[in-house]
Amino acid sequence: MGLGSVRQLCQVWLAHAVILVPLVLLAILVCCLGAAPDENVGSWILTNLQYGVLFLVVTLPLMMLSTALGSRFGTLIGYLVTVGITFYGLYGVGYLEVATKVESNGLIRLVYAISPQYHLADLTEQLVFQMGALKFTLFLNILVYLGGLSLITSASSFLAHRTTAKA
Repeated sequence: MGLGSVRQLCQVWLAHAVILVPLVLLAILVCCLGAAPDENVGSWILTNLQYGVLFLVVTLPLMMLSTALGSRFGTLIGYLVTVGITFYGLYGVGYLEVATKVESNGLIRLVYAISPQYHLADLTEQLVFQMGALKFTLFLNILVYLGGLSLITSASSFLAHRTTAKA
């Protein structure tokens, strides 16, 4: 009978997700057991858990987008577009932020406002400088924002996916 478009995309995506999620959990475990500082261990563990959650909230929908774009345009395009979006959201947005402070251009501000702010999910500085976990309200605000962005990314994935021939 074949699979519908949504089910087909979800099954291919889940084939990758079942590998990624345990790897993230393993990375958290290694960081907590092997790299924890002598003091503030609880804060270290909480920061690692927050990092893992934010990483998955950002990465899993991007994997779905990559899968969907790959089904329509080919694997190389799927990965390159997704990697480009990721790097833009992590690093390119910072340059736009500086540009909005230097010049009051409405177009630059608009592009900055609608750009994915993936840098919010990067808690590397929190870990490197042992600044501790994010406050719950800040973490929740970031999680809600990135969750909404993930919903948009996932919805775009369903629109971009091309169903393969049914056997």
